[in-house]
Amino acid sequence: MMTLLQLSLSVVLAILQLSFSIMLALICVFVTGSYIVSCYSAPVSAIKNHNPERSLVATNLAPIGISPKFKFDQTIEEVAHTYGMESALLYAVISVESRHDPKAISKKGASGLMQLMPNIARHYGVVDMLDPVQNIHGGAQYLRDMLIMFNNDVSLAVAAYNAGETAVVRYGNHIPPYRETMDYVPRVLNIYKEYQANPPRPSHVVIVKKILHAQLPNLALSYTLGNADLKELVALESH
Repeated sequence: MMTLLQLSLSVVLAILQLSFSIMLALICVFVTGSYIVSCYSAPVSAIKNHNPERSLVATNLAPIGISPKFKFDQTIEEVAHTYGMESALLYAVISVESRHDPKAISKKGASGLMQLMPNIARHYGVVDMLDPVQNIHGGAQYLRDMLIMFNNDVSLAVAAYNAGETAVVRYGNHIPPYRETMDYVPRVLNIYKEYQANPPRPSHVVIVKKILHAQLPNLALSYTLGNADLKELVALESH
């Protein structure tokens, strides 16, 4: 009898925990719903109706020149950490190279988010240049090597990324006087500064998704919304 009673209490407790968990998840989705909609829809409209004169505060869009990036935020941040780089620089190069289009292919044969040329891709072990993760890893390693080669001079590293390190060295460690490169470097640097001033934050979508994905497998038996996740969510909501 006691065993049956204990079993019944366990079942009731599990059901209550499940109900509480679902309620918390719904609250998270409800609270962040408006943010999710704006996060996914605003960048598309911003591209179609881009107006440099439009007030950034009034539209609540990303800084001018910054492309939609939410799909690859986590990968970019992780890759930057792996190679000891500023994620802002990776965001800037990707923005100018491909506008965050993983399927972008240039007339010269450069492919993917960071527009890798086949020889660079092979050098850094990239098998599929259109795979976003492989592409970012390859491009980040090349950019990191350019930073090392030119003593962390971001302008020269970016110039080398565009025109090749040989061209930079040929012109006495100065930006090569190629029209494309002369236009490319300031564009990257300007967006780089924008990302430094407005660093990307983990989206509410990522946080809710992370919490639910991590907890759902054992939801019926033991579900708790961790304090760290709650603090992170509250901190984002307060901004």
